Amino acid sequence: MDLAMKGSLNDVGSVDVFSWISCLDLRSLAVLTNSTLSSSSDPHNISFHYLIPEGGNDKLSYFKLKVLLPDSDLTVTSQKQIKDKLNVATPEGNFLWLFHTELSPFLIAKSQLSKKRFFISLQIPS
Repeated sequence: MDLAMKGSLNDVGSVDVFSWISCLDLRSLAVLTNSTLSSSSDPHNISFHYLIPEGGNDKLSYFKLKVLLPDSDLTVTSQKQIKDKLNVATPEGNFLWLFHTELSPFLIAKSQLSKKRFFISLQIPS
């Protein structure tokens, strides 16, 4: 195999890790983030996007995680933003939201159009 070709196959670029969670457990998110970063060969190219339940305080959760993992590239967003985008996009948005856990991979893909590559972690076990 050509070495130049092998290098391009292994060069993934940046990876965006999305996690749609049903309950806000910052310990689980910290473990997921830390274990992913520590087992990665290129941790600087990994971004984390945590979609927390509607009632959660996304700014407070973000700052707590940044204190634990100051060098990580992460965002914390309320699922309400996804719900609002879905309601604007389709008249059936309210009906589809009833199945948001099952549809979360599609909802994330629709709301994050600029992302080229991402891995979806549906739920973090509590």
